Amino acid sequence: LPEGFGQLNAFLAVNWPYCGIVLPDGTYAVGTITAGIVVFSADGTIRNLFDKKAGLYDNTVYNLYCDKNRNLWAALDNGISRIDYELPFVHYTEQEGLLGSVLFVKYFREHLFIGTGQYLHMQKPDGSFGIAPGTYGQSFALTEAKNTLLLAQNPGIYEVRGDQAFLIPHSDRITTTCFGTLNNHPEYLLAGGDNGFGLIRFNGHAWEFKCFMKGFNFPVYAIWQDPSGDFWTSSLTSLYKVR
Repeated sequence: LPEGFGQLNAFLAVNWPYCGIVLPDGTYAVGTITAGIVVFSADGTIRNLFDKKAGLYDNTVYNLYCDKNRNLWAALDNGISRIDYELPFVHYTEQEGLLGSVLFVKYFREHLFIGTGQYLHMQKPDGSFGIAPGTYGQSFALTEAKNTLLLAQNPGIYEVRGDQAFLIPHSDRITTTCFGTLNNHPEYLLAGGDNGFGLIRFNGHAWEFKCFMKGFNFPVYAIWQDPSGDFWTSSLTSLYKVR
């Protein structure tokens, strides 16, 4: 077996390849009996997998054809599907495990994180999305600080480690919507919420919730500190300067 074909060979060995064609870009498409269509390059690297989860009408593929517009057509056990395989984007839906309206997208340490109105999602190696345990609710923002990953959640602030999220103690008293840095104090972060600011501190080992900031009781959706030390924050309809 040529080097680099191990993953492809393992996939085809259990999914019964039935047909195949060379695509105009030099890649190969193979239709299978049980797992849809796999597209791979000449060195055996799998580029795409089109199955029912990805929107293919059926996983059993009897024939493939590429038209002059470079659309890939598949004759299936139950109907015909057209695949725009050269499009430079991918449309992710509930079929890939993405639940709720998307509130943010964050790429961190070779992992893709999606925050929605329901959960924090993490992309799996097969392209689908899983849910980080314990993140039920609105996930508003994700920020990197002190070599950690912090999630602004309704309610609370979470530290994301691997595929799990852990609540920072006592932070569930705030509906967190965003984070803001302090110019001369990198060990602190402001946490914007539905009723002002909270303050968290990194103690050298973990983040801890310190207090609520008094005197500002409006919703906070963005925080920025200017060079003079003043804070600028936006709410639903207004911009504030906080000294």
